Amino acid sequence: MQDILDATGVIESKGYTVCDDLMHGFGGGYFQPIIGSRSRMSGPLPDMTLEENMTVVVQPNVITTDADESKRAGVQVGEMIRVTRDGFERLHRAPRGLFRAGRRI
Repeated sequence: MQDILDATGVIESKGYTVCDDLMHGFGGGYFQPIIGSRSRMSGPLPDMTLEENMTVVVQPNVITTDADESKRAGVQVGEMIRVTRDGFERLHRAPRGLFRAGRRI
């Protein structure tokens, strides 16, 4: 879990943060492992290892850190994955990319 938390350093080193948990388990609810970022912890790191067939949602939800909340901006994204023996399988079937009113940009 520490490696996943450490990966948020890329976001924060560029002057951004995350507005929600970076990753959480999924299976009919919001479960462990729940991981925030270095600057926005979601409690202690879970003492567990990702195992084959676990499902998790990865959602970096990157935002600016402007002190004036009315000037903050960001993007809400997420991807549900199944952990496999050699990596992961993407479970979402929606196309990736930017959309405007149902049209792909």
